Amino acid sequence: MRNLEKEVINLGGMSTEAIKKKKNDLLSDIGLSVRSIYSLVHSVDAKELLSYVSSMYTMSGLSNGLIGSQNKENVFRSLQIEYIQSMLISKEPSIVIEKNLDKRTYDKIFKKIDLLCEKLFTDFELLTFVRGTEFLKNGRYEEEFVLALVELQSFYLVRGSRYQHNELVLLTELLEPHTSKFQELFGLSSFDIVEGARYLQYQLSQQKADNNVEFLELCQIGMNDPESSRNNEEFLAMYHQSFDKVMGLGAYFIDDAQVWNKKIISDLTSDLFSNETFMMNTSFPGDIYSVLPIVESPFIRIEEKIYCLSYYNLFDHLYRNLRRIVIKHDPSYSEQWNIKQSEVSEEFVAEIFSELLPFAYVYTNNFYKISGKGNSAENDLIVISDDILFVIEVKGSSFPLNSVMNDEDANISSFKKLVEEADRQSQRLIDLLNKNEEIIIYDKSWKEKLTLLKSDYRYIYPFSISIADINEMASKAEKLPFFNSNINSICLSIDDLLLYKDYFNNYLKFLHFVKHRYFALDIQNLHVNDEIDHLGLYIEHNYYSLTLNNIQSDKVFLEAYRDKLDEFFQSKYFPEMKVPKPEQILPIRINQILEFLNHNKKEYSNLLSDYILDLDDEARSDFSNLIDYIIEKQRKNKRMASAVQYGEITVVLYVYEEGIEKIDKTHMEKYNQYILHSSDSENLLALNLNLKSTKIEVSRIDNFSKSTLKFSKSQLDSLTDYMEPFLKGGEKF
Repeated sequence: MRNLEKEVINLGGMSTEAIKKKKNDLLSDIGLSVRSIYSLVHSVDAKELLSYVSSMYTMSGLSNGLIGSQNKENVFRSLQIEYIQSMLISKEPSIVIEKNLDKRTYDKIFKKIDLLCEKLFTDFELLTFVRGTEFLKNGRYEEEFVLALVELQSFYLVRGSRYQHNELVLLTELLEPHTSKFQELFGLSSFDIVEGARYLQYQLSQQKADNNVEFLELCQIGMNDPESSRNNEEFLAMYHQSFDKVMGLGAYFIDDAQVWNKKIISDLTSDLFSNETFMMNTSFPGDIYSVLPIVESPFIRIEEKIYCLSYYNLFDHLYRNLRRIVIKHDPSYSEQWNIKQSEVSEEFVAEIFSELLPFAYVYTNNFYKISGKGNSAENDLIVISDDILFVIEVKGSSFPLNSVMNDEDANISSFKKLVEEADRQSQRLIDLLNKNEEIIIYDKSWKEKLTLLKSDYRYIYPFSISIADINEMASKAEKLPFFNSNINSICLSIDDLLLYKDYFNNYLKFLHFVKHRYFALDIQNLHVNDEIDHLGLYIEHNYYSLTLNNIQSDKVFLEAYRDKLDEFFQSKYFPEMKVPKPEQILPIRINQILEFLNHNKKEYSNLLSDYILDLDDEARSDFSNLIDYIIEKQRKNKRMASAVQYGEITVVLYVYEEGIEKIDKTHMEKYNQYILHSSDSENLLALNLNLKSTKIEVSRIDNFSKSTLKFSKSQLDSLTDYMEPFLKGGEKF
């Protein structure tokens, strides 16, 4: 059994010359494997071979147990399908092919192809580490830089860039502005394109799962009554048809009458031996890290029938491919496509934030003046939710399809454009606001929109939203060593933003999560594999930025925090999974307060929810219990009571209830002032609640600050004298 980990460890002790020799030996082995695989792939019947590899992929998925997830074997089989299909459609005249017509030998050939593919993929993986070690040995890059390149390279083979329930959401938005061009070129609207994709999505995922169930049921019938089953022609016909849909190519057949039309299908289809670049590439024939032919040709034609065997390859590249074939037929439309993509991307991000923050003010396409006569700058999106300001840049440029090690300069350049440039643009506005205390925001005609005052905002969050499908890399972008300065923005792909929209049904909880997601930027040793790990960390630890900051380690790598969320998001497309939503469990009174504020705008809601949600589990229970204590006490005494919870912010609780004598307003105000000045807090929130039946509602939230309530000593003494008899219990409120 080959030990890749040991081979990688051994690289560190090799000399520069030994590393060079190791690389050349690997390249030679890879070249031999590639030619052997090509020869064997074309020696057998293409349909038989694809039936075999697709059935092995299906079996690897069945053994995994969880719908939509991938294990190591599943990933290998998925990549094998892509590689073999790319081989089938490629031409290489110099390789001798001996056509084997004896199907009895196919099993041995298929097993040999399996072993060669396994060796080839492992050799390519080792080659990545060899190249990285070579970079270190010759001083081309620093160690941190090389480790980042190697890590990003590993993501090149990751398939399935978004959850299925969101695969068509972004596609719908991005294609809609081009509907007239699709009509002109293909006789289909953007709606028709999306619906065709929806049909394919069902056929290649849910329908396959249904086929598996049907086949297992027929197998059970056959086992229960083998004699009559063998003699039943109708049953045997059903069985063979079902078998083909599970273990053959039946499930992958594409009917262009149901999916788009012949013209558009033809543009995405390749025939056997039709590609002249993949295997005839003079620098590296058959490079698995190059752009595989299947990327641009997700469909393959064999004997006049068209098949699509790789679900993830199809949907990961569908938008890019649709753009490509439009530009192929009308090259002059390229610039117009890019302009429309930029416009719709910004509008869609604005829509998502409007849904996440229903009471927020959202401003798009913003302009402001910077130092120097006539100098100005643009901002994509400003979102204001009470005392929280979001400064957002949206980047729609695509990411290179070439792997990192094959073209590190292009990949690094793209990262800089997608992340560093957006961060610099957001930070420019924030720095200007910090310096000048206020900024006037204009529209493109330089008509005044609004004025931003620094003093209005407790927090300012810069965001960089990428339309490119870099989910696996976006969460790491903030910590990559490629940039000239620290990244201060939260970097998300739009797919991650859509997931947050799917997850958060309360805008106050979303704002609280964003606060801690922003704080996590300062944890330099924190490394996560996916953006959703941040959400998992928040659910588990709440104030996770503080929890993880206390871990003493050069690097903190965290895994499994997204596992339950993975199942939850997968269940959005497969509702039969019935996965409960992973979330923090809040006491009933806190839930009632947050739910009410989610639907009823109240001043200082953000400040209050921030305070409550920052509490640990015990303090949250105390807060909820205090409300019930007040209700019980005032029902007993028939007059209003109050309670105080001290913390970073002091909170005074009042509960109004029908039939209970109210506290005098003047006295309430003096009491709030007294509690504030006798506490260590800078702020006090007076939370006025209404009890309606068994539910708590928020009447109003009053905010008192020591900075604005500056009492002289004599005023404080007077306030103390006023409060003394009440605090001793001698007077009624």
